This record gives sequence, structure tokens and C-alpha cells, in this order.
Amino acid sequence: MRPRSSNEASSASTLMTSSSAEAISLRTQKSRTRNRWHSAAHCYCLVLALLVLSMFDLRLGTPRHLSMLQTRTFRQRIPPRTFHSGSKTLPPRLGKFCGAESSAADRQQQAGLKGIQLGDSSISLVADPVKGLQYRGYSASVLSIEATFEEVAFLLIHGSLPDNQTLLSFRRRLSTYQKAHPELERVLELIPKTADPLDVLRIGTSFLEAQEVRVLADSKKRCEIGEGAKVKADELLVLFPTMIFLWMKCHNLIPQFSRIPMDSTFTIPDLIVSSLNLKEPRAVVILHRLMILYAEHDLNASTFAARVTASTGADFYSCVCSALSTLRGPIHGGALMDTAKLFSTFSCPKEAADWTKRMLAQKQLIPGFGHRVYRSGDPRAKMIKQWVMDLAGSSEERLRMINVAEAVEQTMLVEKDLRPNVDFYTPLLLKFLGMDESLFVALFAFSRLVGWSAHIIEQQENGKLIRPTSHYVGFTDLSYRRPC
Repeated sequence: MRPRSSNEASSASTLMTSSSAEAISLRTQKSRTRNRWHSAAHCYCLVLALLVLSMFDLRLGTPRHLSMLQTRTFRQRIPPRTFHSGSKTLPPRLGKFCGAESSAADRQQQAGLKGIQLGDSSISLVADPVKGLQYRGYSASVLSIEATFEEVAFLLIHGSLPDNQTLLSFRRRLSTYQKAHPELERVLELIPKTADPLDVLRIGTSFLEAQEVRVLADSKKRCEIGEGAKVKADELLVLFPTMIFLWMKCHNLIPQFSRIPMDSTFTIPDLIVSSLNLKEPRAVVILHRLMILYAEHDLNASTFAARVTASTGADFYSCVCSALSTLRGPIHGGALMDTAKLFSTFSCPKEAADWTKRMLAQKQLIPGFGHRVYRSGDPRAKMIKQWVMDLAGSSEERLRMINVAEAVEQTMLVEKDLRPNVDFYTPLLLKFLGMDESLFVALFAFSRLVGWSAHIIEQQENGKLIRPTSHYVGFTDLSYRRPC
């Protein structure tokens, strides 16, 4: 075999080197391809994991699709879950709000417990886009036209609509609650003439509790919860307007106060119209309708306050006092008074529209607009506006006030996309009936007492303490130094 020359050896070496380089390049390319597939697989797994995790609310620790299925239909199939935030166990529907791990955006969105469900209730359905406002399954708008205030009061407090015989018996029983209360009348005489009517109701309600005979703790509990609380609610339905009118009579704010005869035709709107000597022929009918619309509205601020108080085991009267104190606030019940001032301030619609724009430019709130629940308009406001138009007739002064109201309404719709709530046209309605402005919020209380009572009774039967938590944002671990 002939030995290789140097050129041949060099060529062979070059060929081997080239082959090795190609092999290395091929392995590198395969490795890169494999890495790409691994990266793609990792991304795919990550996306899949995110999709799975998106079904869970990590702060609440429960699958969203399970929480949505926890309705009455599935509640027996799916056991209630315990929600956790860190090492703390939180109540189911308040877990997200209470959790220390919630984001700033969530806390901002849920400020004022916005969107938080307290629990189950069978009293009213609010802001349903199809069914509207309902009281124990009945349309509130239909009830306001077809029923009387006493029927709706019985429905909400006692749980069902009364038949004709039950309604007559209920009205007869209500009329007996107008019996004389000499001690209460003496207390009402001591309340100053300049007091707010809500303060009169609160003081009178507190006195009724103080006057009540004390019994053993277990006997009082049996009397307080259930039928005993319903009896007190029925009694306050009559005593609320009675206290106001007795107080007004003591200070000569009304000429007289005559009690309604005790019979089955007794109605609370009749008591109001006769005591205030309202001359409008349709006043009784309008008050029945208006008081039905104001009777109940889920967990508004005053009702929530009443339920919180009831959850502590407090007596019925104390719960009502909590609601009255909350209604005293200008953002809640005070909106009626602020709105009433608008209609007498402006002489023409243009002046009202210009004022509204100036207030909006200054970031000021316009009373009677916007609602925490209703976004496309309060259906109660539409009904009340129609009743206002019916009462206006051909009176130039009434038509002027309606034009002013519509100018403000149109400006708010154009500038802020906000629609009137139930408190915007109600002052006009009560003005047209001849009622004094100082009694507007008191009438609110006469009506909403029904809803307060229903929620207090429901909360007492539930027996659960309402105790949310807050998200702490203050300092921690500060060093204490004794002052010199």
C-alpha cells in the first residue's frame, strides 16, 4: 500500500475538520430547535396554567364558577366554602373586602362596601334589569297603583299579602295604637319647637323603650324576636305620625290633632292628610302610592345600620333609633331637603341650567341625582314625575317649577350622564300636596319604617353578628417615647 503524500494527508485532515464542523453545526441547530420547542411548551403550559387560575379568585380561595353556582338551586349540592385571607378566616361574601391581600384597585372599587353582598334576604329585589323593584316577589310599581300602604306594610313585616278579612282586622288593630300616651305627650312637650322632626321620632322611640316593663332576660328575648317584634313594628307605624303631630300641636305648628275613629277603614295616609289639613282631593291616593315606593329598598344606609344594630341582639326600638340617626345624614335623608330648595331658588329654566353647569365645574354634587344601585335611572323617579305632571294642572307656578326641574335634569344628563333618583321629583310632589318642607324627611321615615322593621326581624331571626374588617393603612412598629 502506497504511503500518503503530504498533500493527501493535508486534504484528508481538512476534510475531517470540515465534517466535524458540519456535525457540530448540525448538533447546535438541533439543540436550538429543541430549545425552541421547550420554550414553546413552557409558554403553552404557562398560558394553560393562567387559564386555569383565571377560574379561581385567589384572594377568596374559591372557584368563581362554584361561587356563581351557589344559588338556591345548587346550594344543597355544593357545600358552603370557607374563605381565607392569609391566616385569617373571613366570612364568605365579605372576604374580598376584608382581605389584607386585596389590591388598592379592589379596595377603591369596594369603598363603602360597594358591590358587597351582606347575605341572603327574602324582603326585596332591587335593580333587576328585567323584574325591577320587587317586594317579596311582587312588583313595587304594581303595588303602588293597585294596593294600599297597609297591605304593603303587612306584606313586608308579616311576610305575605293579607286577604280582605285579615286587612280589615289589621287596620282595626292599627287604629287602637292611637291610644293616649300621657307620659309620651309630656316628653314631646319638652322637645324644642326648632327641633328636627327626626329627632322628635328618635326621642319618642327611645322613651317607648325606656317605658317598657322590664322582664326576665329570657322572657324578654322571647317577646322581642318574632311576633313580639312584629307587634312593635305595627304599633310604631301609627305612633310615628302620631308623635310628630302631637309635638307640632304642643307648639301650635298645626291647628289641631284629632285621632282617627277606630274602625276598619283606618289608613295612615288618612291620618296624615287630616292632621295636616291637606286640601288636595287626591292627597290620600298619592300618599298611598308614594309611601309604598318609599317603604323598602334593600340595604340602604339606614336599613344597614338597623341590621348591624339588630345583629348585636339589641332591642327593636334601639334598632329603629339607629336607622333614624342614619337617615338624619344629609347624603341620605337630607337629599330631599336640599332638592326642595332648588325649585324655589331659580326663576327660569336657563338660570337653573347655568347654575348646574357652574356647580359641576366646581366639582359640587347636585342633590337628587345618581344612585349607588341604579345606573340607567331610578324607575321610582319616573313614576313620581308622572304624578307631579298630573298634579300640576294649569298652575303657572307649578309649571315653572317643573320646567326648572327638567332643565336641571337635562343638564345633568348631557354633562354627566346622570338621571334623577327617587328624591328629585318627590319634593315637588309633596309641595303640590301642600305639605311643609320640614316634614319631607319625616314622611320618608313613616314609609321606610316598614322596610326597617322587616330587616330588623329578619336579622334577629338570623342571629349572626355583622362584623367586617378594615384594611389598615397606618404606621406600624413605632417606638414609644415617654414625654419629658
